[in-house]
Amino acid sequence: SNVTFHPGTLVKIPSIPKVYLVSDDTELRWITDETTAQGLFGDGWASLVYDVPESLFTNYGQGDSITLEVE
Repeated sequence: SNVTFHPGTLVKIPSIPKVYLVSDDTELRWITDETTAQGLFGDGWASLVYDVPESLFTNYGQGDSITLEVE
């Protein structure tokens, strides 16, 4: 099987603008908006995102999406 990214890594497919967080059990959790990404990873969050070829996304399951509630 292919090697997967470590939990806590941000990944995306180059052709799709969604960013995902790799969870402990190799599930991908969609980070629903930029505010959530900034809240979790700071202003430089975009520089932490790795592109993953579509063919390797099959190594991951789909987890719940992540949204921070803003008050």
